[in-house]
Amino acid sequence: MEFVRVLFPTSRRVRIDGTSRGTTNATLPVEAGTHRFTLAGNTDYSPPFDDRTVIGTTADFPLVVQFMPLAAEAAERETATLDAIAPEPAPRRAAKRRPAAKKKPAKKKPAKKKPAKKKPVKKSAKKAGAKSKGAKRARR
Repeated sequence: MEFVRVLFPTSRRVRIDGTSRGTTNATLPVEAGTHRFTLAGNTDYSPPFDDRTVIGTTADFPLVVQFMPLAAEAAERETATLDAIAPEPAPRRAAKRRPAAKKKPAKKKPAKKKPAKKKPVKKSAKKAGAKSKGAKRARR
């Protein structure tokens, strides 16, 4: 089952393939396929008919067929009327806001231990088997 919405500023009978099937500005069920849409009564509208292929529609998103009155004044009225009766797209869902992330307290890093200062080792002038500077000179 497919769906069509025929728009016109005033209420008129809608003919689908020559058979009266409902009124303008209402969603009408039709079988899938190509159909000829016309309005009953005076032919004071344009186009005189509209051939459309109806497929892939839903009751929420029908195929829209629009007829316009021939008089210029009526055309202005129609625009305002059609804007008022045209189905509006489904509202978008507002994005859910995530709650602000709670800041976790920073983990304290253990203080680095400074290496113990090495005490300078006093070099003894005379180590076992070492010779003094004077001794070295005398040897020469």
